[in-house]
Amino acid sequence: MRLALSFFIYILAAWSNHAASIPLDLGPLSRVDGHELGQYLEVWENRGEPADPAAVFAGSFDHFFKASSKRFPSAGFTDGEFWARIVIMQRESGASDLLLESRYVFVDEVTLYQLAATGDVSALTSGDRISKSLRPIAFRSPVFPLQLKPGRNVFYLRVRTQGSSILALYLWDRKGFEGHRFYDTLALGLMFGIIAALFFYNSFLALSFNSKTYTHYSLFLLVMIGTQLSLQGLWPYFMEEKLGIWLTNHGFLYLAALANICATLVTISFLDVKQLMRRTHVALQIALISACAVFVYCFFATYSQFAKVNSVFLGIHSLTLLAIGGIAAARGFRPALYYTIAWVFFLGANILNTLHFEGIYHSPLTVQFSNFLGAVFEGLLMSFALASRVNYMRDQADRTIRGLNSELQHQIAHVEAIVAERTETIRNILDHVRSGFLMIDREGLILSGFSRSCTTLLGTAMDVGQKLSELLHMSDEEERVFSLALDQIFQDTLPLEVTLAQLPLSARVKQRTLKLEYGAVRKGDGLIANLLITIQDATELHKRQREARRNRVLLTILRDLEAFRQFIGSSFDTIRQLKSNGNKREVAFLLHTLKGNCLIYKMRPIADFIHHLEAQSILSQDGSKKLFALFEGFLDKHRSFLRTDWGSYTSEIKISPSQLQTLRQLVSQLPSALRDEMEKWIDMAIARPCSQVMQPLIDSCRITGKRQGKHINFEIKGGSIRLLSRDEERVAELLIHILRNAVVHGIESDRASAGKPEQGHIQLEFQADSEALSIICTDDGQGFDRLQWERAAVEKKLLSPSEALDTPLAKLVSLVACGGYSTAAEVSLVAGRGVGLEGFFQAIEQCKGSIRIISEKGCGSQFVIVLPRGSPRQQKLAS
Repeated sequence: MRLALSFFIYILAAWSNHAASIPLDLGPLSRVDGHELGQYLEVWENRGEPADPAAVFAGSFDHFFKASSKRFPSAGFTDGEFWARIVIMQRESGASDLLLESRYVFVDEVTLYQLAATGDVSALTSGDRISKSLRPIAFRSPVFPLQLKPGRNVFYLRVRTQGSSILALYLWDRKGFEGHRFYDTLALGLMFGIIAALFFYNSFLALSFNSKTYTHYSLFLLVMIGTQLSLQGLWPYFMEEKLGIWLTNHGFLYLAALANICATLVTISFLDVKQLMRRTHVALQIALISACAVFVYCFFATYSQFAKVNSVFLGIHSLTLLAIGGIAAARGFRPALYYTIAWVFFLGANILNTLHFEGIYHSPLTVQFSNFLGAVFEGLLMSFALASRVNYMRDQADRTIRGLNSELQHQIAHVEAIVAERTETIRNILDHVRSGFLMIDREGLILSGFSRSCTTLLGTAMDVGQKLSELLHMSDEEERVFSLALDQIFQDTLPLEVTLAQLPLSARVKQRTLKLEYGAVRKGDGLIANLLITIQDATELHKRQREARRNRVLLTILRDLEAFRQFIGSSFDTIRQLKSNGNKREVAFLLHTLKGNCLIYKMRPIADFIHHLEAQSILSQDGSKKLFALFEGFLDKHRSFLRTDWGSYTSEIKISPSQLQTLRQLVSQLPSALRDEMEKWIDMAIARPCSQVMQPLIDSCRITGKRQGKHINFEIKGGSIRLLSRDEERVAELLIHILRNAVVHGIESDRASAGKPEQGHIQLEFQADSEALSIICTDDGQGFDRLQWERAAVEKKLLSPSEALDTPLAKLVSLVACGGYSTAAEVSLVAGRGVGLEGFFQAIEQCKGSIRIISEKGCGSQFVIVLPRGSPRQQKLAS
């Protein structure tokens, strides 16, 4: 089969390339940088007795030399020698120095003969069995210097090797070769660095988890590093030369066979075939025995024999492991998918190496680095696979431990028998779950057998015999109460539920809130032997509970915000009074009253501080500053909800609509001059300032921006200007749609790529006089895409293309928005239906106002709204 395939590829190559061996015309030296010489060679595979070089040079064997039609002539495994003749024509008048590289490191001995015109012959020898000091040029592959004289230069190469023979010849100038050597060294260093890092990483995990899988895989990576050092011909550069030469040749075969054994062990432990696929386990055992047999065979076979057997077995063995991984993935073992993909990379590299050794296919760059790259990619993907396996086992462990924990609660009397039966299973599970388990005796000392998660949760190393109270950082008083509770539990005179309830249910350790649950472990005679404690990380739960409490506090305050503001004002005045009051009894009374009022509004931290101050009787300067700061901090933290300032409070006087009507009737009876002033005063008193109307809208838009991950600064100018009619208020309220569109559509998510500051900016400016109210809304977002609106107007048959081109942007938007239109790709809770703009334009039209849109794509937008104040009353108020 191999001979037939080789013959087919040879015929195909001969048919596709008819280049005969012709002299290589150098021309300018720049043309020879990395030039392949395969198709400029005449080659002879001599399977008989070694030829006399003098007879070869004399032409006695010329009829055996055949013109090569391949880029890389090869003979596969041969027991003889391989000759090549190179004729180079130097067209230039001067001499040239070039380098000839044989990019195939598995050559026992390669000799270059250079024939001079005088008949003299010079010989240089290199190869992987030749000492570095004896090589013409120190490099991991054979390199020979060529001295070219004008005219015809003839060179012969003789290759002797016990493996396969491949002529991968390249011609270099000095500069090109040095660049090639640099990048070759860089590539090898990078790949060795990656695979070495993977080895140390997996070795660390093997020691940490005491895992057979990680141990086997670490051994596999170590053997692969040694194999690659042989495959790249690098051993002589790292150790004593004779041993390095042996490892590069014979050692390579031993290491390759050992790699197969390690790969099989990794597959057996990783896929857990003994538990998941028992029939497949038998197949893997056969594969392991076969790999061991091949390894033993290498001690008895010749180098050539074992190289042939191992190259074939390598491909068959790789296909077997790949098939088993595919079966495991198909059966739902999730980590097997990464394993199979990783093995595909390694298998492809192995197949290329097999074809390479058999002389069927050879590409120096591919073969040189394919196995190495395959090992690197396989190592990276197997690391993902091992991580996936840990997560998979952890998920299974979580499900199992929940069931076991429930069972333990119902059968606590038989816990020791259950632990005795399932010691190994429970240990593996407990070491990988997020909850921690430990047991203590009646002295509160930790017993052996605690799970590894306890160390993570408590944030420190644990030892048998250590006090639990020390690990939980209990105070002296807390430790005393804890010891008394333990005594009552182990005396077992009271109901167990009562005594367990006296133990702490939570603890704060290194910024973590831990939840503690307890269970008594009884001996066969029914007496309590130990106390089982389950530790869980409840940090996130407590955070949510604190947020819920905070929200309840805010709801309590918002139900009667006016009363809260009065409380804040009175508290401000009380603290100022306390600073200057020297009467201890009166100070104590005022502090106690202030503490009680804080507790009414659930302001517990402030109440706790006031409780601390009560013991001092007199409020110090530092105490008053701290108290001021606590109140200010609370109000600043919740300003978006409470909108209350720290200071004295003057309550607002409110009247009902009927009272306002009565007041207007009374004013109407006054003299005209006074009546006009009073009516103007009433209208201004009930008119709402712009900031009061806009602040809730801006808060809503700020929340929308945060939900979309956008940082936006909102600014209001002219917020004290008052709105003099319900129409003006309606337009101001509908500005929410302009603001929300600016947040959702205008401000970019990725402003850095647009060359803008990370924080967007939206500004609202109000201007007013006796004639009109002007509202200017500006943002620095991406602006309007006018072409999109023009296309929409044409598609809705509102305007012709020429009319759309000449229509002002504001008019264009108002026409298209009528009936609903949005530039959003999909509808969401905040935008997408397009009805907001339609209502906004209608409100401006009802006020007989005007709107102008100024926008440049990529540079933001500006809306200029002008609302006329046509009524005499409005004009009089504005003036």
